[in-house]
Amino acid sequence: MSTIKNAVKLERSKCRKGEAFNAIKRLIDNKHDDEAKEILYAHFLPIIKKVKHLPPFSWLKLAAPKVRAIREYLNYIHVEDGYAMACNGSAAHRIKCGLDDGYYDSLTLKPVD
Repeated sequence: MSTIKNAVKLERSKCRKGEAFNAIKRLIDNKHDDEAKEILYAHFLPIIKKVKHLPPFSWLKLAAPKVRAIREYLNYIHVEDGYAMACNGSAAHRIKCGLDDGYYDSLTLKPVD
């Protein structure tokens, strides 16, 4: 287990393909080479991207079309029972909000009659 913890500490840039290949060759010769295991673990660990947290309505607008959609119903944010919902045809987002029930323009957030 400590091998995995040490691998997480290694920087991704230090674990290039050539180093990973050399680590594999070292492990063929010596199965108990912990340093080689750490290099391989670090090489194959996924890169964790930092998530940028958005304000709720900015996140909701990510699912709304950026320009007027041909399908008219996608151009609006629907609010019902305290939840706002938006969809662009492939992604749908829903947030809790304090707006009155009804439809809102997805670009301006103004109520639509």
